[in-house]
Amino acid sequence: MRIAFALALVGAVTACGHPSSVAGTSVRIQLTTYTGGNRATHMFSLACDSARGSLPLAARVCADIRRHSQAMLDPVPSRSTCAGGPLMPVLTVATTRAGKTASFTGSPGCGWPGGTPLSVYFAAARRDTHLLRLMEPRLRCEDDATLLAQPTPWASVTACVHGLWTPRSERLIRLAERARELTYVHPGGLFPSDIGARRCAIPAGGPSSGAFVRGVCGVYVTNVWSSPHVTFVEDWPRGRGHGFWRHRWRVVIRKGRPALAAESGPVAPQFWE
Repeated sequence: MRIAFALALVGAVTACGHPSSVAGTSVRIQLTTYTGGNRATHMFSLACDSARGSLPLAARVCADIRRHSQAMLDPVPSRSTCAGGPLMPVLTVATTRAGKTASFTGSPGCGWPGGTPLSVYFAAARRDTHLLRLMEPRLRCEDDATLLAQPTPWASVTACVHGLWTPRSERLIRLAERARELTYVHPGGLFPSDIGARRCAIPAGGPSSGAFVRGVCGVYVTNVWSSPHVTFVEDWPRGRGHGFWRHRWRVVIRKGRPALAAESGPVAPQFWE
């Protein structure tokens, strides 16, 4: 189920990024670039036993492999692609770890999963520390179990790969969940902890009823650094083939304190009688 949060945000369970050993890990990279109509191929190698090889910034890339081994060595099959272009750089990455080999290819930043690790290797090959600094935090988008769930939570994927999953936003969401008016909504276990949306079971008729309505719960943040607003949204079916009802709570945070600024939509299921 895709919902409109993706527009608002930017217009197989794996290891979830837990650090792992890089012993016995090696990487070979073929980078093809096009400049002035001329095609050039560059080869790089990397061995993480002692962070050596011809790939620049070897120690840093090996640290990324240690933190996100699945994403950097054998990304899960891509679920989205981009149009790209005939002159975009192309990387082919061949990896070996503990006797297991894998390979993947594509253009930097093109497609998910897979586009971000290609960006990391590309940035290292070009010694582009600025691009590397932008891409490394987004490796979490490649191996986060909540994003790899089926059906794909595209609103959350969109937010993550566009760099909206930040410690600042996460803190604001946690703080907004404490607003007094949201006490009976129980937002902590219902809404995502990062910007995005996911399928959820919304309590219906109060906590004692034991009833639930299947829907979609989302959260987004605006004015992150000045007068932050955190909006929680619940969508649930109107009826077969008739779209969704939607309820919103918009929380403003002033001087570190959350307060409900606005609420709209039909009565939320938590307050049904």
